This record gives sequence, C-alpha cells and structure tokens, in this order.
Amino acid sequence: MKKILLLFLFLSITLSSFSQENLNENFDASSSLPSGWTKFRGTNNLGTVNDWFIPTTVSHSPSNSAAVAYENVSGGIAEDWLVTPLINLAGNINTVLNFYAAQTYGTDYGSNYYVKVSTTSQTTHASFTTVASWTELNLTTGADASGFAFKTVDLNAYNGQQIYIAFIMTNDDGDNFIIDDVVVRNIVSLDAEMYSININPTVQSGTVAVSGTIRNAGSNAITSADVNWQVDGGTVQTESLTGLNIASNTNYNFNLTGTWNATPGAHTMDMWLTNINGGTDLVTDNNDKSKEILVVNEVYPQTVVYEEGTGTWCGWCTRGLVGLNTMAHNYTDGSWIGIAVHNGDPMVVTAYDDGLGISSFPSGYINRKVEADPGLNDLETAYLDEKNNSVPVGKVEIVSQTWNSTSRALSYTVESKFALDIPSANFKLSGIVVEDGVTGTTTAYNQANYYSGGTYGPMLDWDGTDYAALPSTVPAAQMVYNHVGRAIIGDFTGIAGSVPATLVYNTPYSYTFNYTLPATNNAENIKLVAMILNQNGEIVNADEVELSTIVGFDDLENDLAFNFNPNPAKEEIRISTLEEVSIVIYDLTGKVVMRKNNVENNTTINISNLETGVYLINASNGASYRNLKFVKE
Repeated sequence: MKKILLLFLFLSITLSSFSQENLNENFDASSSLPSGWTKFRGTNNLGTVNDWFIPTTVSHSPSNSAAVAYENVSGGIAEDWLVTPLINLAGNINTVLNFYAAQTYGTDYGSNYYVKVSTTSQTTHASFTTVASWTELNLTTGADASGFAFKTVDLNAYNGQQIYIAFIMTNDDGDNFIIDDVVVRNIVSLDAEMYSININPTVQSGTVAVSGTIRNAGSNAITSADVNWQVDGGTVQTESLTGLNIASNTNYNFNLTGTWNATPGAHTMDMWLTNINGGTDLVTDNNDKSKEILVVNEVYPQTVVYEEGTGTWCGWCTRGLVGLNTMAHNYTDGSWIGIAVHNGDPMVVTAYDDGLGISSFPSGYINRKVEADPGLNDLETAYLDEKNNSVPVGKVEIVSQTWNSTSRALSYTVESKFALDIPSANFKLSGIVVEDGVTGTTTAYNQANYYSGGTYGPMLDWDGTDYAALPSTVPAAQMVYNHVGRAIIGDFTGIAGSVPATLVYNTPYSYTFNYTLPATNNAENIKLVAMILNQNGEIVNADEVELSTIVGFDDLENDLAFNFNPNPAKEEIRISTLEEVSIVIYDLTGKVVMRKNNVENNTTINISNLETGVYLINASNGASYRNLKFVKE
C-alpha cells in the first residue's frame, strides 16, 4: 500500500513539473513594459531606443500587447530588441516558447523577425543565438480572428539552464511587429487548450450558433473532448466531440449542435473542456475561456470609417491617395467613409493629427479599432473584415442641414438610435468636416513620391493616374487632395452629453453640430460626417452627406448630365442619367427625406410616401452634381 501511495505521489510531482510554466506574460498589467523586461537598439545604434511600447488598440487577449513600429532610417537597418527577464529552466525536459504574433499591414514590406536566446547576458548582443526567424509572418493564412498567428519555438537545447529570450525586428521602412501572450513551458503528452469562443462580441437576439476553437498544446494527438458551456452562470450544456485527430500545435474549429437562445442585453459565456481522450488533461489551467457578448434587438447597417495619417512630405503616402480615392470610387453604398488626416503640411488640423496619434506614416485606423495600411489591398481587406464581422450597437443619420453663404455658418442635425435598452450608457457623437478637391500653389503642397520610376511597381489610381509615372516630387500644380479632414467639431474623443446616459431601443436622439466654414474651404466640395464613439473611443457607426449650399430652389447645375420625369409626380419618378449617381432628396426645411446610391439610367424611384409639396433633388457622381426642384402631388 505504501508503494502505491509513493508511486502516486511521484506521478503527481512529475505531472506537476511537466505542466510547469516558466514565463507567462500577456502585457495587460500596465501601459509600460513589465518589470524585468528591457529594450534596446542593435549594434549599429540606428532607430529609436523607445520604439517597443504597449499599445491598447491591438491585442490577442484580453487587452494589451507589446509592439514595435517600423522605422525609416538612413545608412543601414534598424534593430529593435525586446528581452525577457531571466528564465530558469531547471528541471525542464521538453521546453517550448509559445507566443502570438501580428503584423499591422499583413504583407511583407522588408522586415525580418527573430527570436534569440542568451545564457549569459540580457543586454549583450553578441551573447544571443538565433533560435527562430521569419522574413514574413505569413499571417494571411495563419491568423485567428484577432489578427494574431500562433508561434512555437523549440527550446529543448536550453533545458536545465537559465536563459534570456529576445524578440527582434530588423527593418528599414517595413512592417510593425506585435507580440502577445508569451509563454515558456514544458510540453506534456496530453494538453488541450480552450483557444477561443468563436461568437461575435455583438450578436442579434434569437438563435445563436455556438462555436469555438481547441488548440492541442501537448505532444499526443487529441481524439475526443467534451465541450461545456453556460451563459451568465446558468444551465451547463455539454457536448462530446469524438472522432477527432488534432495534431500537436494545431487548432480545431468546432460548431456545436446545441444553440443559444440569446436575449437582448450584456451576457457572459463561459466555455471549458473536460474528458480529453476519455481521461484527464495533464494541464488544466488553460481549459476554459470567458467572453462578454452583447445581444441586440436588431442589426443596423455598418458604415466603416478609415482615418489615415498622411502628409505631403511622406513619399510612401501616395499609396494612401490611391487607396482612399479607389475605395471611395468602388464603395458608394454608404458603408465606407475615408478621411485623410494630414500631418506636417498646410492641410494639418492639429487636434485631429494629435488625436489620431499616427507615428509611422502612412497608416491609419479602421473605426479607431485596428491599424491598417492605406494600400488598396490591405485597406480593402480591413474594411471588409470590419463590415462583415462587426455588429454595431448604434446607428447615426444626418437628417437635416443648413447653410448661410454670407456668414458661412453651417449646421447639421443627426439622429442616433441604439439596438437595445442601455440603462447606463457612455456614448458620444463626433462631427468631422471633410473637403475634396483641395489644391495649393506653394511648394508645401508638393507631394513626395517614392513610387516614381516604377522601382516598386505601378501605383495606379482608379482614374488611371499612375504615381510611378510621376516625378519623385509631384508639383503642387499637378496635385489634388481628396477626403481631407478639415475640422473636428468639438473634440477628437466626442462631445460630452451629445448622447443620453439612458438609452431606449430604437428611440431617436437628436443633436445638432454647428460650425463656421473658413473662406479658404470650398463649400461646394464639403462633406459632413457624424460618428458615434463608445467608451473606448472606437467608432460604433457613422454617416456622411455632402453639404447642400442651395439657398433657393432655382435650378442650379454644373456639368452633370442628369434629369428625371414626370414633374410634378405622384407615385414615382424615372431617372435619366449618363452615369451612375447618388441621389439625395430634401424638403423645404433642408431635411433629408430620401437617399439612393448607385442609381443608374432608367431607375424608377418610388416617392409615394412623401408628403405633398416642393422638394429639391440633388444628384452627384462625386465630382459633378446637379440640383433640381420637383413637385410631389
């Protein structure tokens, strides 16, 4: 009997040592690097010594990460090192480094990424040996929903020793490098990790599919597991997954047959694994996940806002000119708003530039959530991901506007609505004034252009302009800047009190923005933007309309070939146009009563729901417009 007890005790101690974690860091404790970690530059001393930092806008879980921004240096390659505290691997027999890695841009711009190990020094470059490296992180196929890819590095050569681990990016104007959830541990034979709960953080009420991901963190294949879940501490649901073959260090996505009957409100879903391969998992502290899920009454249409940091001095920023122009041309259904936030040139708005806080140009944020490069491929991917996967809890609509051509005072009234009752809300509205067709005559409006000569291939705008065929400094006379952020009405973080603290589902809340347009801005090219910001400063939803400078109802037009009939009309009007247009109909007070995008020739528009009276119809293709009045009988 004593032998059995001693054997059981030995196995318990052995299994405990097998599941040992020598380092576990998720960077969530503070806004600075954790105690014991250090950062420094490479031996050539190029780059910025303080480049590794803790961003709160990008993370794998649950909130922060560690990141380094790319650097445009001269005369060599920048090296940025981030090094762990001393890690004791005494007693380790099968050691692995796991971490999650992300790139801001998602494509290779010339960076290299290294993991190095030293057994003697935390800060001496020459003492470190490379144990893993990538010229590209290959996140387009390996990333999870949060944009991070799981990385594994074999550390068995250092079992029984004390080590420092360095994360290094070398670059000259390359990608950004982000790491999170860094773990050094022993691999055991059986270790199932509840990797993620794959339900959107905001869903519509009703039947919701329950899904998740299991990661095999052990050395043996996982052939079966029980998935357990409950909502708000309620009834536990259990479903057995059998016939599996999850290899070591791989993920398995599952969809349960059971569903969740979700009711409006904030809920917590817990999910955990048991009965792994018909027995007990050797590591149990990674078997569970929790997720906060907001359930809404209805799903509002999503408008995605991209705010790009740019400048005329920035040679790479021509790809942002192309990206924003082409996106605006391709997506005219109201789901896209692009804003160029200038830095260090005559178009800068300091409050906007400082609020956005871009440090590496060009770059920007999708809905102030995720950083994305303004190159068309990356930008379109980020836009579609946000549009297809984000469920906005609110919507905002610009319902009326006024314009005084003498004083140049404008105002626009917005209505915000929310998809569920929120008894204690923290939302704000923000107004942005945007101008197209901005030009200048001084050299400060010259555009630096690194794509000149075609070394980096074509940089082709939708209208055929190829910056590869233009000079390295494009003269101001050849430059037209669109989507320029001209003003923030209020504050970058929104206007306090613009949204009530107690919200009732689908109830409209009205707020009016007021602004005086400077004489240097062309009122005919102005667009008005309204955005809802949440408590984290993220953009929940937005709306954009053109400023109507019509002061009367006489026919006003420029070169757009557009008309309609009949006039007067009772039930419908038929459009006559040579090209696709967007249409906005205003009543006598300037209130928007109807909008139609992507309107083609011979399109019929139903006006039967309009009150009898006189209306103004504005048609625009983005560059030209026509305003006509019509009578609804």
